[in-house]
Amino acid sequence: MYSEQAIQQRQFISGSILERNPDEWITGTECMTKDQTSYLKNLTNEAGEMFDVRLSKAAANEHIKRLELKLNKKF
Repeated sequence: MYSEQAIQQRQFISGSILERNPDEWITGTECMTKDQTSYLKNLTNEAGEMFDVRLSKAAANEHIKRLELKLNKKF
């Protein structure tokens, strides 16, 4: 499903920027990153939900967290 490298990278990210409140992100209102876009596309597809390309970085992060919980994918 996920490579060991992807899991380690996700754990590293989870312990740093993703743990901060997205409302406090300086760049939180910018468009989501390519990595967020790719991961969110996969999650929404798996969850049977619609993907919204217009999400900000902060909104994408919140959506990712929600879908990870829904799909039991929290690392």
